[in-house]
Amino acid sequence: MHRNDPTPQRPDPASVIVGYLNFSSGAFDPAAWRAMNDLYAEIEPAAAGVVCERPDAAVLVARMLGDRLAKLEATQAAFRDAHQARRMLAMLFDELLPAYRQYHADLLEHQPPGAIERPFFVMAAAAALLAEAAAVDPSADETSQLVARSIDRLNDYVGWRPVAVLENGRLSAPYPHERVRPVPLYVAGVGPAHGRYSDLVTGALDILTAAPPQLLRQADFELDVLEELAVDPGPSTSCIQRPAGPTISSGSGIRPASMNRGGIGGWSCNRPRSMASCPGPRQAARSAGTRRRNSAGNRRPCSPA
Repeated sequence: MHRNDPTPQRPDPASVIVGYLNFSSGAFDPAAWRAMNDLYAEIEPAAAGVVCERPDAAVLVARMLGDRLAKLEATQAAFRDAHQARRMLAMLFDELLPAYRQYHADLLEHQPPGAIERPFFVMAAAAALLAEAAAVDPSADETSQLVARSIDRLNDYVGWRPVAVLENGRLSAPYPHERVRPVPLYVAGVGPAHGRYSDLVTGALDILTAAPPQLLRQADFELDVLEELAVDPGPSTSCIQRPAGPTISSGSGIRPASMNRGGIGGWSCNRPRSMASCPGPRQAARSAGTRRRNSAGNRRPCSPA
């Protein structure tokens, strides 16, 4: 079972994240994602087996990372030049996350503080920011442009779009604000995200792991290629219950798929970024290489006691 508790073999999580922000160019680093999970677990300890998500968790994480960076600068030779870490830390929590909320003010207006600022979403935002920063001159002062490009990189998913289709059958391109970044609940190589859904996701994956292979084939579900399970943060819609069959894109074309056979329901799409839309927010998959993501419906987090 996945554990968020640090072990003697695991380095200090704040130091791992600060090192990632200082030296990385945005590549996926499972150790950094696990470290962010550990920080959230420290801030939101489970009480009687229940995790209550704090609306100010990201603020507290930013404070912990800032304190650790200051200590590392004073004691570790590797952090004598921590300009990138200071810049990325400030931009991530003070610029990018608030700007993302403002960019999706309509789409995410129902989401309370802290609902999308969960550990794996914060890491996805950090990776996007680092990747965009690595592509420009570090001396250039273009914070607003860098934040805007990071938001565009983050927004890689389009859910159900109840829009009219032209008589010629052409799909209309989605507006930029229709694209969103689902909040990850599970990432392969890392485990379930700390939060109210951690035990649920762990149990669901255990059930799927033990499910008969024939049942998974009937559902067109390949557990061994699952890279991410995520929740669509957009408004809940009735399309989750629609009986129409979804589509799956394999990159070069689109084929119909029935996802409700064998007793396993849900929607699925495997869509390159250029594809206009996918027909359901229940399960979504990204086809960047072999990366896939499954997306489920949305619920509001509980409030801290």
